[in-house]
Amino acid sequence: VMVELSVSPVRDGNAWRAVAIARDITERKKAEEALRLVAEELSVESGADFFQAAAQGLAKLLGADCVLVGSLVADRQSVMVVGLVAPDGVACDKRYTLSGTPCAHVIEKGYALYTSSVAALFPEAQTFTGLGVEAYAGVSLIDSAGNPIGIIAAMWRRPLEENEHPEPVLRIFSGRAGAELARSRSDTNLRESERARRTLSYAVEQGPSGVVI
Repeated sequence: VMVELSVSPVRDGNAWRAVAIARDITERKKAEEALRLVAEELSVESGADFFQAAAQGLAKLLGADCVLVGSLVADRQSVMVVGLVAPDGVACDKRYTLSGTPCAHVIEKGYALYTSSVAALFPEAQTFTGLGVEAYAGVSLIDSAGNPIGIIAAMWRRPLEENEHPEPVLRIFSGRAGAELARSRSDTNLRESERARRTLSYAVEQGPSGVVI
């Protein structure tokens, strides 16, 4: 816990006394560190390296046992994990169905927080029950049009304390992660378009004479 202490003199009759006020600034310091991490360390990463580095940085800042960064699949019914931090010895699916998971609420609402009893609330979410998750917080990743394209979520194997507020830090990470995911998707679409163009061009070259495009 980080505390900011301010002391002010107060006159009490003929005597002076000191009044001290202590403020818990833990969450503020976490947000400041998140901004620094995104601006400095993560700015040099891209693609798969970025998503993994973001997951590791977020897990460290929030003291989370598990962090995942996921890309919403075209069917919008499942998520492909592109960055992951998980406890040692725990196997996680690289792709999971949204239905019956807290991530479905994140995609729908933009943010979801469950401070305890996640496994009991989502018993069919095997990806999360297998991790022994007790608390969960997630933010959707959006493209330039504001459409959800992915998710970034932190999970704990313990209930969150009343003074733990992961949303500000998650939103700082989500802005950069959303931009990187959108860029990565755009690059993938361009490569696929170029591959299709070359395939068509080759087919025309190998086809019978007289074929006109």
